[in-house]
Amino acid sequence: MTEEDIRHRAGSMLSGLLKLDAFATSAAQRRSFKEAREHLVRAAKNGERADLQIGSYWLAVVSDQIRTVQDGKLKGELRAARRAGKGKESA
Repeated sequence: MTEEDIRHRAGSMLSGLLKLDAFATSAAQRRSFKEAREHLVRAAKNGERADLQIGSYWLAVVSDQIRTVQDGKLKGELRAARRAGKGKESA
């Protein structure tokens, strides 16, 4: 992978990371987001493969953290809807 390829890939990953910004609400998610952003910005500037790899790792971490929270919220909403549905049936 050339330096230009690394810069392009880091830019693409940064774009994906920024889409997650609004969803990263907890302190742990914000720390992971910050780590990913710092390394990906560095990789986009200097074309270093190590920064791209570390940024990629942190992007995966923050994505997983957000997905876990979103899945939990969805499951909670489904449970609440089921409970509400059962309450209507017994009424």
